[in-house]
Amino acid sequence: MTNSKDQTANFTFVVDFDNHDNSEILRAVLPRTKEDYRRALCIYDKPLIASVRFLSLHPKAVDPPDIQTFKAFMEFAARGMKGRITAKPTVPTVDGFRGNFEAGMAFYRGHKFLKETSTMIREV
Repeated sequence: MTNSKDQTANFTFVVDFDNHDNSEILRAVLPRTKEDYRRALCIYDKPLIASVRFLSLHPKAVDPPDIQTFKAFMEFAARGMKGRITAKPTVPTVDGFRGNFEAGMAFYRGHKFLKETSTMIREV
């Protein structure tokens, strides 16, 4: 068994910070996943049928969404969804949609929601 003094003796080298940067490593996104992101964004601000979309129907909404707009959008989306088992979608279905919307905003628009905002919307 080695003591802690022996273990720390190995950490005497210097690392070159120029070999590293602050960029995040982004994983490849599958085409089907991109389509889920795009579909969520279409409900938010791209026309699906004529010009029916959340932003055009709600003049108080802001883009990118603040907390109030995000809550209202999730209600709008959940009320418009159809369930596969029941008439309305289940909570996991709506939460999955929320995740796709957040990921779509990050992937296509570079807007990242605060972790606290995401958690709060999930709990509403």
